Amino acid sequence: DESGHGLANQGWKDSGDSMRFRDGSVAAAPIALVEAQAYAVEAATDAAALLRALGDEDGDDALAQSLGTWSVSLASRIRDHFWVGEGGRRYLAMAVDGERRAVDGVGSNMGHVLGTGALTAGEARDVTATLTGPTMLGRFGIATMATDNGGFNPVGYHTGSVWVHDTAICALGMAREGH
Repeated sequence: DESGHGLANQGWKDSGDSMRFRDGSVAAAPIALVEAQAYAVEAATDAAALLRALGDEDGDDALAQSLGTWSVSLASRIRDHFWVGEGGRRYLAMAVDGERRAVDGVGSNMGHVLGTGALTAGEARDVTATLTGPTMLGRFGIATMATDNGGFNPVGYHTGSVWVHDTAICALGMAREGH
């Protein structure tokens, strides 16, 4: 938003306090959401497959190859910029903020990456374990933010509440990954 009056974060969790670091501080705009990057990987991969299925007309094959290469490159950049944590507690950050820092709050955003083709099998297993762990999965579904985040609020709009569609997208991604 160049006007300074719009949304800092162009995703479904569009409230101004939804992108938080683990300590609870709010990320600086502009925000690059992990799920938006993964959706782009999936879109490019699927577009390449569609172009290949349609056959080679007017350079479709070259475009398909270019899209495929781009999606692999973007998945690699996701790996380089969004994985945070240490040791056995590695997970996907929610976003990269305007200062190019990984927003290391644990949130349901990572669940939207499952099933997009942006993760290896091991990475998908790690994301699934985080989402189904005790700080994220509760009686009613997957929380938008982990209970051990500084900004967690169980009834906060995007800071810990459970949304049915968000949980469903995470569950679909887990199923697509074989979990």
